[in-house]
Amino acid sequence: MKGLTFTLANLQKVFDGTKTMTRRMHKKPRFTVGDKFCIREPLIRMGVSGLHRDGAYYDLDKAPVVTDRCTFTVPWDWQRAFLPAMFMPDCAARRFAIITSVKQEPLRNISIEDIIAEGFSPQSSLVTYGMPEFGGDAYQWWIELWDSIYANKPGCAWADNPSPCAYGWKMC
Repeated sequence: MKGLTFTLANLQKVFDGTKTMTRRMHKKPRFTVGDKFCIREPLIRMGVSGLHRDGAYYDLDKAPVVTDRCTFTVPWDWQRAFLPAMFMPDCAARRFAIITSVKQEPLRNISIEDIIAEGFSPQSSLVTYGMPEFGGDAYQWWIELWDSIYANKPGCAWADNPSPCAYGWKMC
């Protein structure tokens, strides 16, 4: 199944419903409106009381990974103690969403509405930036977020004005 990965901070926003859009550096869209996808989460290994094997847990909230095929914590089958979200097996997916919008546009064309859908919160951002003007604060937050991910990738920084794919969704 197709899936999207997020940082833990953004993963929490996805689950809270305050992040309903993401931009990705795809040459062409990988999703179309109506596609269902899973939210990929990092997994961690934790000891399971009374069992000889460690179990898989979600890193975000330490909830055990339980699947349709079993009613107990999924055994940990990996060598390391942490499994990045991109390697999460499909059977461990617990949250799903449906794509509601797809567009590809120059990065600097982003609207305030899209910045909010990307997870911007005026309350938390004011604490971070101390800027009274909502618009300037939102754009500054967005520029710093984007460059924290893409600044070191050739042609992808804010200054380069690339044209990422923007995906909107609703949880299901």
